[in-house]
Amino acid sequence: SEEASRLVSQGIWLSTVVGGSLMGAMLIWCDKILLTMGANAEIFPFARRFMMIRALAAPAELWLLVAKGASYGHQNTRAPLIAIAAGSLVHLVLDSLFIMGFHWDLTGAAIAVVVSQYVASLSLLYM
Repeated sequence: SEEASRLVSQGIWLSTVVGGSLMGAMLIWCDKILLTMGANAEIFPFARRFMMIRALAAPAELWLLVAKGASYGHQNTRAPLIAIAAGSLVHLVLDSLFIMGFHWDLTGAAIAVVVSQYVASLSLLYM
């Protein structure tokens, strides 16, 4: 219905604003967040690099939640399954390529997560 479409549209805009804000907060306060979580000197540089890249996926994660909710509301459980499976497959392929093929290690793993989140969320929003 028209009302449902309007609500989904509002959810997408709201998730974009909140996701962008979360991303910004994670980028700005990354060090403080990691120290609060107990990251020691040994793992801190690795955790920081991962989190700085991973933060870029915050909007996509929230888009995926909105799109899944909209799909479930329309009693469509197939589309989220396909989108999440596609994102997982992309993640698997990119992890293998970036980590073992390009030897990007932790950076490659983080980039694979970000790309796969956008693939899953954008494909579900398109469906």
